[in-house]
Amino acid sequence: GSRLLGVLSLNGDYVVVGNRRPDQYPQYYQAFRLPEFVLGAQLNAMSAVLFPMYSRLRSEGRMPMREALYKALRLDALFSLPVGIGLALVARDAIGLMYGLDGESAKVATQTMEVLSIAGCFAGLGFATGDLLFAIGRPGIMVRINAVMVPVMLVAMWFVAPQGVVWVAVVHLVVAAVFTVVRQLVVNHVVEADAIAVLSALVPGLIIAACVLAAALPVRLSTDEGFVSMVLIVLAGAVGGLVGLGISGSARAEVKDLVAKVRG
Repeated sequence: GSRLLGVLSLNGDYVVVGNRRPDQYPQYYQAFRLPEFVLGAQLNAMSAVLFPMYSRLRSEGRMPMREALYKALRLDALFSLPVGIGLALVARDAIGLMYGLDGESAKVATQTMEVLSIAGCFAGLGFATGDLLFAIGRPGIMVRINAVMVPVMLVAMWFVAPQGVVWVAVVHLVVAAVFTVVRQLVVNHVVEADAIAVLSALVPGLIIAACVLAAALPVRLSTDEGFVSMVLIVLAGAVGGLVGLGISGSARAEVKDLVAKVRG
């Protein structure tokens, strides 16, 4: 049931756009591909690690499970938030370079990709809780949440699609934000996680994302579309990310620990 609802949540928007705004379907599809590839692929790989970790800790009690949840949230935030912001910033140049779009088509695809990239920030944070529910043998909770979320999302998309695919992307963003929070609150209750600790786990990722935005946004606003602009935005974002690591000791410690484990 969860996988069926997952397929509908990932692909139902294509059906809606194809029926309601077939003229903008190419732009929507193109705008979705890069965030899906960059964010989705890495988060799915992370999910393959989180599930066995949660499963192993299940027999050790709720305290180790809570600590694992906090760590998973820190890692998800450190990846999803800066990368989602970065993808939004390079959307204009990526759309032009990858698909050769210009004019109104490029504008629509760019705005759609920007919104979808921000939605990816929230969707990424949800990976920390989804695998936990499966690992502790509570998949029914996920099914019930998704049984509400998916119809709400698809119906909302159906109504806003005539206004353009950017509004379909906005529905993605709103639904991802609301239901990520709802799922986190449910998981907090199940494992008795502390809300302050959950929010604290997001802080390192928020700091890095804010630094990436502060460094790269001026470059995005002051350059013309093209390959050079995209390179400069990426370089500025990387510098901002390094500054964020310098500011946040917890982010720096988490990255060092991750690198040490990968190398070891």
